[in-house]
Amino acid sequence: MFEVLASDLWEVAVNLFPYPLATLSGVSPVKAKRRLAAFVDDGAASPTQGKFIRMDYLQAHGFDLSHRMGTVLRERFNFQVLDGIRDAYYSAFPNESADVRTAIGADALTALAATRNLLVHRSGFVDRRFLEEQARSELLQQLFPAPTPQALLPMSGLAVHNLVQPTIQLGADLLAAIDRFDPAQMRHGAA
Repeated sequence: MFEVLASDLWEVAVNLFPYPLATLSGVSPVKAKRRLAAFVDDGAASPTQGKFIRMDYLQAHGFDLSHRMGTVLRERFNFQVLDGIRDAYYSAFPNESADVRTAIGADALTALAATRNLLVHRSGFVDRRFLEEQARSELLQQLFPAPTPQALLPMSGLAVHNLVQPTIQLGADLLAAIDRFDPAQMRHGAA
């Protein structure tokens, strides 16, 4: 649910405010790994430079991408994983957008993503990756203070509630932060 909200909200925000958001001038601590189908990589090191949009892609959009930059750039990011979502938001919203960056960087999202990944990809058996995430996450430490490696994670209804509820609130916080976004407050050319 949060992935869909975050990806759709990001796309709409960048479509509404192509300048400055589509410049992707924010500094992201996360690297996006997925490549955009509309772009041809010329081997440049920077993900925001050295890209070319294919002519057929431009033609398909009537040679006017001015209000479609979020749609075009969305393909550069993997909105199906938390790191990809964070990379998109950190890239589009620089430090002046602290409330956006705070919501998207919240520990509760990390905790839910780590637990979800453990349940889906490891059938709930605690692995090294989950233990590493648990060591960095206050919420995971509270919910699962001493997970046993290679054992099932002790899930309960209360644990599920405590993972999901903050994420619902963060979705609302992110929506409100985007709604308050004022591109005029951003410095021109700021990273």
